[in-house]
Amino acid sequence: MTRRWAVIPIKHAAKSKQRLAHVLDPAERQQLTLVMLHDVLNVLCNSDWLSGVLVATRSPTVRQLAQELGAEIFKESANANHSMAVSQACMYLCSNHLADTVMVLPGDIPCITAEDIETLFANHDRITLVPDVRGEGTNGIIVSPPDAIAFKFGKQSLRWHADSASERGILAQIRVNKNVSLDIDYPGDLAHAVAQLPAEHSATGRFLEESGIAERLVVSQ
Repeated sequence: MTRRWAVIPIKHAAKSKQRLAHVLDPAERQQLTLVMLHDVLNVLCNSDWLSGVLVATRSPTVRQLAQELGAEIFKESANANHSMAVSQACMYLCSNHLADTVMVLPGDIPCITAEDIETLFANHDRITLVPDVRGEGTNGIIVSPPDAIAFKFGKQSLRWHADSASERGILAQIRVNKNVSLDIDYPGDLAHAVAQLPAEHSATGRFLEESGIAERLVVSQ
């Protein structure tokens, strides 16, 4: 039996999305972080392709939301950066759930669908990398086994992960997926999300409409 798990590392919601500070106030940024995570977890926790979902966080607010939606919580070490948090979460899944495959995704890709998960797993072999919209960072990664390569997220991480796989004799598959690639970091990303997310089917879309953010973005363009 294949034991596939998803890992979502997420910082404190209150301190997230600083690059949107000139278009959203702190309360809006925090709420946006939580509703995007809600949409991502809703897809992952209901996927038949996954044995479970693990959220790596030290935030009580994030923890409460994740548990309500059916995810398990992992509290990374206090000094862990993004890459270290993922590595620690993968070690936990190997030790406690005998995971043989881990999919790492960010919590700010609200356009993701069940079909995206199915497509990525159906075409996966050992290491799958999903680029960000700029083709430089790694927005999604599937590894079998979870310790197949070391993790190093950030700018230019796509090349780093591909090179790291190559050094271990593995040809990483690079799969472009527009929904996974669209993480919401800049106002332009937010505008794309507004255009793609119907309010009636998305917590993020509903929040953007009801808060007036969607209208503000249209007026500012």
